[in-house]
Amino acid sequence: MTTTTGRGLAVTSPKLIFTESGKHCYAYSGSITVNNDSVECLKFKTGNDPIIADFSQAIDYTNVGGAKFTGFTIKLNCVIIATNYEATDTAGKSENNNPSSYRFLIPPLTEVITIASTDSAADNPFFHSIVGEVYG
Repeated sequence: MTTTTGRGLAVTSPKLIFTESGKHCYAYSGSITVNNDSVECLKFKTGNDPIIADFSQAIDYTNVGGAKFTGFTIKLNCVIIATNYEATDTAGKSENNNPSSYRFLIPPLTEVITIASTDSAADNPFFHSIVGEVYG
């Protein structure tokens, strides 16, 4: 369990950071470069209390060429609970039928992993975040 709390912490961290009151938490991946691969962006284990969490992801599509896929996966205890993909056709037109943000109840003592993936050979920057409220 990550018990990091307080002020003056780095804004970006793959770990879950709790506010001083312990009632809210967050994690921001910062820019994670993915190049024709899958990369873990956030990875942490929750504490003894459930968390209502909002997960978000974004990608800078500047380098994504035609006919490419990009994806976002959320796993709780190694089980995929959400996945998002976006495809671009050969003209670079986006075909996205999935949301880029999700809201879930995360049970106590749960390992959370978010993954960014792409089949693009360009360096694609992804940004993942979670903001949550702790119930306990």
